[in-house]
Amino acid sequence: MNETITLPSTQNFTTFTRNITVTSATTAKLAFDGVGGDNIGLLLDDVKFTKTTSVPEPTSIIGVLAFGAFSATSLCKRKQLQKAAVKA
Repeated sequence: MNETITLPSTQNFTTFTRNITVTSATTAKLAFDGVGGDNIGLLLDDVKFTKTTSVPEPTSIIGVLAFGAFSATSLCKRKQLQKAAVKA
């Protein structure tokens, strides 16, 4: 992905947010290049990377499935005990 942002020299610091999706382990380079001839140079501040996970990892899925199975089994056993108590 390449992007060029050109701002006037009077522009205050401005926040830019870019979202990218990485589907597997990746090695990449991020570069900032000031190409202006304004005798000031590139002004860059507070670059942040944030990892967000929208798809659960396989171990998380297994944990959720195991918890669901345990809950369903417990619910079935409780209903069977309640029926047995009512009959007695």
